[in-house]
Amino acid sequence: MDARDKISISFFDMIFLVGVSIAAVLIPVVVTKLHFFARAADDRSPFQFTVAILVALLAVFFVGFNLYTSFFRPWMHRRAHGDYSGYQYVSGAPALGSILIGIAALFLPSSPWIGGLLLTLYLIDPGGIHFYVFAVIREVFTHKEDA
Repeated sequence: MDARDKISISFFDMIFLVGVSIAAVLIPVVVTKLHFFARAADDRSPFQFTVAILVALLAVFFVGFNLYTSFFRPWMHRRAHGDYSGYQYVSGAPALGSILIGIAALFLPSSPWIGGLLLTLYLIDPGGIHFYVFAVIREVFTHKEDA
């Protein structure tokens, strides 16, 4: 094994990656548990329901914003200029959509339809926690340091 092929990641980065990976797994597990395997009895107040709807709408906004900055914005630049020269990447709102989806799942009424919508939003969010985990793992295993 060549020195350039070694994987180098600090202890703090590894602990952070493990924590984020746990969060990336827990959000869909919580959504699935609360919306597919929970009883229909719901004792949430109208205020909690209103806040949950607002949080869910905010999650939809951030997922849409992440989709726009990841896919539609580069495509529109390429159509306008013919190539990607001069294009400046914008990150969007990383992790906000995933976090808001998890919060909304806690307070929305139990329903397979709501759970399905929340899981779909979680999976298509390109700025989500799960995409961060995949990107870091890919970078760690494919990055070769210059010697």
